[in-house]
Amino acid sequence: MDRIEREIVVAAPVAKVWRLVSTSDQLARWFPGAAIVAREGAAATFDCGAEELFHGVVERVEPPHVLAWRWCLAPGVPVELGPSTTVTVTLAADGAGTRIRLVESGFAALEEEIRKLHQPGNASGWELMLKALAEHAGR
Repeated sequence: MDRIEREIVVAAPVAKVWRLVSTSDQLARWFPGAAIVAREGAAATFDCGAEELFHGVVERVEPPHVLAWRWCLAPGVPVELGPSTTVTVTLAADGAGTRIRLVESGFAALEEEIRKLHQPGNASGWELMLKALAEHAGR
């Protein structure tokens, strides 16, 4: 399987959720240690509990609905030099709330050993992160 797909509806308007996913101070509330600038080509970093940060680059920004970044799955390695996947977060109004769709793709292009190491952990990690995002969005 090439991708991880998760979807959740949160009790907050799109504008609020956009701030939670696209600004470092808000992103770090639910994804501890993450830093991002919502500008195509901007660098991003993610603290996923390794000794070094994971590096990424923002690839797509369509405020307030789409934010995508490519990140390296090897800590401390620049995104262009290591195995990477693309994370796309899409926001859509759903009644008074927001439907968040998160897709991490590109696993099929990875070596089998790397895919088997990262895909299951990333899948469970996104479950936890989206629950944390829902909690912060509802505040």
